[in-house]
Amino acid sequence: MIKIITDKSCDIHPQSPDRDLIESIPLYINIGDKSYLEGVDITRETFYQTLNSMVPYPKTSAPSPETFKNAYRKAQAEGYDGVISIHVSGRLSATINSAHMAAKEITDFPVSVIDSQNLSAGAGFVVEAAARAAKAGQSMEQIKTVIDDVIPRTYTFAILDNLDHLQHSGRMGQFITTLGSVLKIRIMLKMNRGKPGAEQFRTMRKGLERLAELTEKLSPFEKMSFLHTNNPDAISLLQQNCQGLNCEGLNPETMVVNPVLGAHLGPTAVGFAAVAVNHPDPSLLEKSWQTVKDTARKIHLPDSFPNPFERKSEEDSKDE
Repeated sequence: MIKIITDKSCDIHPQSPDRDLIESIPLYINIGDKSYLEGVDITRETFYQTLNSMVPYPKTSAPSPETFKNAYRKAQAEGYDGVISIHVSGRLSATINSAHMAAKEITDFPVSVIDSQNLSAGAGFVVEAAARAAKAGQSMEQIKTVIDDVIPRTYTFAILDNLDHLQHSGRMGQFITTLGSVLKIRIMLKMNRGKPGAEQFRTMRKGLERLAELTEKLSPFEKMSFLHTNNPDAISLLQQNCQGLNCEGLNPETMVVNPVLGAHLGPTAVGFAAVAVNHPDPSLLEKSWQTVKDTARKIHLPDSFPNPFERKSEEDSKDE
């Protein structure tokens, strides 16, 4: 059986039936000269209750490669056939870099590191899909095929009521965040296939209406979670706006986003993550690239031909 390892910035519902095969590595929350392991030294409730009063503002940091190496070796000692290590998007965190560094040091045990290309519950959905496949006894390659299918269908959206926390965390340019605060602009952050995006709104109500619109546009869903950092009132409004969801058997969960992401989003973010039934339409660039690949397959190249960039040996040079 394959072991699934992830990090705690990939949110997995506490009642998920697949949790027993998943190991989540905690990240660090640094407040001044003190470091806390998320979920170990500090709870989500405590973090959000005190976030606005934390001085200095909290920073976050990735686990060390040694931490991942120990987790991989533990899985090997427990008799697993290999590890698939799935992590929050590499565009948002250095965590996956630590995982890659650790995996390179493991030469006698299969370890595959995969970028979920998402965050929070969106990344969690990818992890859970891998765990279900592993439970079913699928091989590492078969699980990777499942992951490749789920990633492009997974979306995460979050409305930020203000940009102060992004400004403190350094995740957006100071000019943008300052301008947004002065103009009272609300930002919606978007993530799909590792491509971050953003939309802006003048009011929270407009942002919530846009979220509801996106649920209609992207549905039907296989899985869905409503997300917030510490904003149950906004979640209630969003759920009311989304009552028209027509997804048979879908029971959306409500989750509090992990503090590692909450340190950047602030305590009032609200949104949702979902796995759509249908794959997204390919972009023009993707269509063009597929046309190039299809055309290349139709061209019959000779079995072998000289590589003009291959370095010749001294003996070959003398013959010339």
